[in-house]
Amino acid sequence: MHSRVFVLLAKDNIFNENYGYPIADEIVNQIPEADFCGQGDLEKDIKWFKKVYGEDTVGDREEFSIKDNDVIVGYKLNAEVFKKSLEKNFTEILKKVTKVLLKKDDDIFKKAQLIEEISFIVNPGGFYFYIDGYGVMSEVDLVLYALEDFKEYYIIDTFDYHF
Repeated sequence: MHSRVFVLLAKDNIFNENYGYPIADEIVNQIPEADFCGQGDLEKDIKWFKKVYGEDTVGDREEFSIKDNDVIVGYKLNAEVFKKSLEKNFTEILKKVTKVLLKKDDDIFKKAQLIEEISFIVNPGGFYFYIDGYGVMSEVDLVLYALEDFKEYYIIDTFDYHF
């Protein structure tokens, strides 16, 4: 299966010519189940992001002129709307996991199937985020470690990874 890593960069760092973010090889090494990572399609991936988290989670396309007439394209993340969407998703995830946990079986194969089922429930889209200053994070890690400190972030790139 394929999914995405969304690269979030603080607005201040968009104009920092010394700032860089990882390349695909560095990304794939930070996602345990990934075996391949390549360039994503930002426009299409933003549409996918909006389907999962809601239309209002990201703003319109913006262009930032940087040195040597280079342009960086970004989509501003609405942190509050994103946070509410994650909270709603987590509530649904917990309900589904609870149902799975109530299934009882003594067979090790069945237990393994239940664990696999839970893993798909916990991260249904398989999305990860590379966040400026934090590195690659799952949705859960993002909420636990980064969401409270969110600044003005833009989604400026995506990576397609296979797992």
